[in-house]
Amino acid sequence: MHPLYTLSCALFLAAACTEYDVTAKTDDAAGAADAAVDTAEPVEPSEPPAEEPDEPCTEVVTAFDIEELSVLQDAASPYLVATQSPLHTTSGPWYRDALVLTYLPPDDGFDSTWRVAAVEVLVMVPTARMGTLPDGERLTIEVFDGANPRMAPSWTETQPIVYGDLSWSDYVLPFDAAISGISGDFNQRGAWARFDFRSTISESGMVSPEFVVGVKWESMSQVAVGYSNFNRACNRNWTEWAPGSGWNMNGDSSTGDVCSWPMLRVEIERTFTDECE
Repeated sequence: MHPLYTLSCALFLAAACTEYDVTAKTDDAAGAADAAVDTAEPVEPSEPPAEEPDEPCTEVVTAFDIEELSVLQDAASPYLVATQSPLHTTSGPWYRDALVLTYLPPDDGFDSTWRVAAVEVLVMVPTARMGTLPDGERLTIEVFDGANPRMAPSWTETQPIVYGDLSWSDYVLPFDAAISGISGDFNQRGAWARFDFRSTISESGMVSPEFVVGVKWESMSQVAVGYSNFNRACNRNWTEWAPGSGWNMNGDSSTGDVCSWPMLRVEIERTFTDECE
């Protein structure tokens, strides 16, 4: 056999074998892929994502503002009542003074909860004594979830009154100021001190449509609070004259008596589910 023929044949056979092997392997891979496709589990269509619940909405409204009902008439504190007012001869300086208020959530079809969010009280100082009163005397605001503070659940917020921290305005008391008028302190400065209840009253809220909001002093405190004119119902006004003496309602519906109320503002926070803007 000629060497060149032998070499050519060898080269031909080698090339032929290589081409066959590659082709065979390619066909095997395609078959395996087809088999994998045939035996694969069917893919179920995915469920659409669940809708996210609506975020709760919150609105804050002024449920009570004494200035919408009456005008400033006086400034009083336990110290002033005890030293300047003839009231102390029979009842002593008062210790707590509170109002029965009402809040009805709007009937808009939404499930909602509500709570007292904040209370503001008008702190008063005679202009001539500004800067002379002791700083840091504590004042307490009380909220009761019901019309009777003797039995309703309650919350309190207490803070020191630091006169330099408040924003003051000028006021002039009328000539018939029953307590401050005795000493002639008609020229006064007043500032609204704010007590925040959002960290005190749970978001689950309050339940009674009638609730009580009031002021509580330390014994013989000199922190004076503004009082409205004597034109508000006494049967919506609770007072405790001395610590431990118990709450007293100042009137009843049969007499029609009118009283002076502490100058308060009350904010209500209502939480409900809706598409919030």
